[in-house]
Amino acid sequence: MLDLYLTGDFAREMLVEHKAMLEAVREALQAERDNLMARLEAQTITGKQAVTIKEFAQKIASGLDEADKSFEARRQIIELLDARGTLALENEEKVIYVQCAIGEKALSIMPTSQSIAQT
Repeated sequence: MLDLYLTGDFAREMLVEHKAMLEAVREALQAERDNLMARLEAQTITGKQAVTIKEFAQKIASGLDEADKSFEARRQIIELLDARGTLALENEEKVIYVQCAIGEKALSIMPTSQSIAQT
């Protein structure tokens, strides 16, 4: 484009418009990057939270054998986890969003979606 402009075959206004368009795209991409980075930072857990999760998982694991035998034990584990699920239909695909709390401080695990085979 610059060569065409220098030879006189390309109007300066077209270069200015193209530059403005490229700057707008760059700004939009930067805003999207900033948004994604903020979301990623919000989902990152600290080392202390990781230890809490591990300790809590060990407590839950110790009761899993009993949970295999008892509906009441399974219910208690679900209540302890404060597990919640939301079913949705997105793009004609069944999806479940799962959220639970971990430990006394109720560390939240960000909702995630998982595809479910359609039946």
